[in-house]
Amino acid sequence: MPIGVVSAAWIGGKYVADAAGWGEPGAATVGALVLAGSLASNAFGLRMSGRVQLMLGGLLAAVLLCAVLASLPHLSAAHFTPFMPGGWTSVATAASVLFFAFAGWEAASHLSGEFADPPRDLPRVTRNALAVVTVLYLGLAVATIGALGPAAAGTDTPLTALLTQSVGAAARPVAAVAALFLTFGAVNSYLAGASRLGAALGRGGAAPRWLAKGGEPGGVPRRSLAVLGGAAALPAVAAGWGGVDLQLLMAATATCLAP
Repeated sequence: MPIGVVSAAWIGGKYVADAAGWGEPGAATVGALVLAGSLASNAFGLRMSGRVQLMLGGLLAAVLLCAVLASLPHLSAAHFTPFMPGGWTSVATAASVLFFAFAGWEAASHLSGEFADPPRDLPRVTRNALAVVTVLYLGLAVATIGALGPAAAGTDTPLTALLTQSVGAAARPVAAVAALFLTFGAVNSYLAGASRLGAALGRGGAAPRWLAKGGEPGGVPRRSLAVLGGAAALPAVAAGWGGVDLQLLMAATATCLAP
């Protein structure tokens, strides 16, 4: 979780920095603000965090759907031929990044104790989340390859390129805001679920018991959240100083999640 939230925050920073022309230092600064804002949101309590998450999730889904629909006139069948120009080895190389992109929706399972009726609500929420994520993910994948073609490999901000192709330069700030919402929502959800998980591990004796404070339904597990924030600061500082790059962090996150 500490590595994953830094990776997600850095992605948002890159989109904002690309739109504003701030470069890598700007991307690192924005990423740090996303991480700090998510920690603060969760520290105020799950109720506030839940409202923020609902708003961000709905807005994000709408923006991504609009991006897919706007790209339809620009799709080209030629961009899908050959289907695997790099062969099967390219699929293996991309697998970690693809896993990172698709993982994360299940983090809400750690919040099941806050549901009014977990046996009824959790399966329904999981099914709906998986369906929405699958549709948006496949839609963006087809739109990115079909509309951008080889140019998609040469940009760190493909959503910006996709929207710019459809609506012009005015799309840059829109893509930056959308990416900021996307990454803040992901980091916010990850921290909410992970802090609850840490508190649950403390209650069960699998982690230090002092982590359990605030983990009861309706409480705020600030101790667990503080541990996560401190752990996330390590890769964040390394990224800010250029000691690690985004691809390495994403691959490390996917490796941890895969088992």
